[in-house]
Amino acid sequence: MIPRGLSAALLLALSACAQESSSSGGEESLGSGKADIRSGATAVMYPESVLVDLMRGTTRKARCSGVTIAPRVVLTAGHCVHGSTQWRITAPYASGQTSAAVGGITYDWDDALKSVDPTEHDLGLIFLDAPILLGAYPIVATSPLGEGSTVVDVGRVRDGTISNAALFVSPSVPVIDGANAGFPYDYAASDEIQSGDSGGPDFTSGTHTLVAINSGAGKNLEVLARVDLLASWIHEAVDAHGGPRAPGAD
Repeated sequence: MIPRGLSAALLLALSACAQESSSSGGEESLGSGKADIRSGATAVMYPESVLVDLMRGTTRKARCSGVTIAPRVVLTAGHCVHGSTQWRITAPYASGQTSAAVGGITYDWDDALKSVDPTEHDLGLIFLDAPILLGAYPIVATSPLGEGSTVVDVGRVRDGTISNAALFVSPSVPVIDGANAGFPYDYAASDEIQSGDSGGPDFTSGTHTLVAINSGAGKNLEVLARVDLLASWIHEAVDAHGGPRAPGAD
């Protein structure tokens, strides 16, 4: 059962990309009582899904997930963009295409704390140096989900282990309006995601319609940042960075 009427103040330390350990290069705070994509299938049916590595020079400082929405544009969580200036993007199910990126924006996310801010949209865009070419790109939702809708989450953590080479898709989970849980710019669902899944796409079950981005999780709840609320902003940024279609695509 998804908790309703839950105060945002109770959901502390909900979200953060997976930080690299300064001593061992391993994963920090992966457990922390949060669930992950449990027994998720490899996300081969979602070639638009990508691994997002936050870089400092040649050193990876943190790990997120994301989704390619145009040849040179990746959509991810705002907290995976704010405060960073370099990224490495890998599309493992699109022939392993990779690209560096040195440009990114958020709409209004400027929170450096490791928690979901219910007053801001946790969405960010990364602009690629080289295109990631797909046969088709996902549809960005422009209207809210109806009551009883289900989604699948995509991210890079499965059964408590973060991957540097693969992404995974969850079973379908029902979502509710996040306003019922104190997050008016989000959907809410039962807990499936974990640090490292931040920024991964959420699709309407059985489709490539992108409805949200993994934002955070805790207290047996996950918060998914809605894309329909910022669809115009997303489309304007795509147009400004070469448009939505790969060269030669139908």
